[in-house]
Amino acid sequence: MSSTDQAALNGAGIERFTGRWVGAGAGHFPTIDDFEYSEEI
Repeated sequence: MSSTDQAALNGAGIERFTGRWVGAGAGHFPTIDDFEYSEEI
């Protein structure tokens, strides 16, 4: 990412979303089967 792009993101408050996120979970909805998920962003 160029410094210009980074400056634009910082000005938009996007910097707080940068980094690594790892998550997992499970769910149940009456209309679909139970499910699990795992993701890394």
